Amino acid sequence: MSDLETFWWRFQASERWEERKVQMPLFHWARMQLRTASWDDEYVLARLESLNRICNELSAPVELPDFDERCALACGSVEVKLIRAELSYRRLIRSSLSLSPNQRALTGELLPR
Repeated sequence: MSDLETFWWRFQASERWEERKVQMPLFHWARMQLRTASWDDEYVLARLESLNRICNELSAPVELPDFDERCALACGSVEVKLIRAELSYRRLIRSSLSLSPNQRALTGELLPR
């Protein structure tokens, strides 16, 4: 989860599509890890697919006429939070709600089953 959150933090901080395109391999790596960690949970996979679509739109060299970058970034942030919430609910990662900001940096670890 920490890989996905790191990717998203860097991705949304990038302002040019070229920078975003270069970061996409990190997303694919994080997606593969989360797919395995969630045991191919359909909800997590659907959220990851939605995030992938958003990332592809944001890293495209040409914007669609009705595309709103701020809205896409907000939707991507929601997808990342929904993935974290689902994995936390399933007790695959620690919840970050009760942790300090310094402790939140360490919350992406998988919990033992």
